[in-house]
Amino acid sequence: MVELNNNTLLKVVIHFHYHTRVARMARSKTERHYLAEQLQNVKWLVRPLDQRAKTILTVTRELVR
Repeated sequence: MVELNNNTLLKVVIHFHYHTRVARMARSKTERHYLAEQLQNVKWLVRPLDQRAKTILTVTRELVR
């Protein structure tokens, strides 16, 4: 049986509650755009990290098999 040790993986956590609170305080279109862009950047970072973990698990399972 092969499992990932989640304590050793890189983690990026998105706090949507915090983002929502900050976004409500945005006064201009430029500020709202900036916040939306930063959220997209973080999401862009999270997806490859998750995919990397899945790939490591898949490859390791095959090696063990």
